[in-house]
Amino acid sequence: MLTIVWEETDGGNAEHIAEHFLSFADVESVLTAPIAKLISRSSNRPMWLGYNVAGEETYDVFEWIDDDTVYPVTAIRREELQ
Repeated sequence: MLTIVWEETDGGNAEHIAEHFLSFADVESVLTAPIAKLISRSSNRPMWLGYNVAGEETYDVFEWIDDDTVYPVTAIRREELQ
């Protein structure tokens, strides 16, 4: 089971992800069922591709805290990248 750490303070990861109009559930759906596991070119962090709850392709960039715990840094829908 993957544990996802949310920081709901000002400037935390929850706020940053909400700026991209994504929810906790959107990020969690990608992290728990990725279709591709990549590395972000800009940050060199893990970046997983999957589908959010609306069925849109979404990239989640995160950091591993330990073997079972991640800290999402950002998430963005694929359509925003085009």
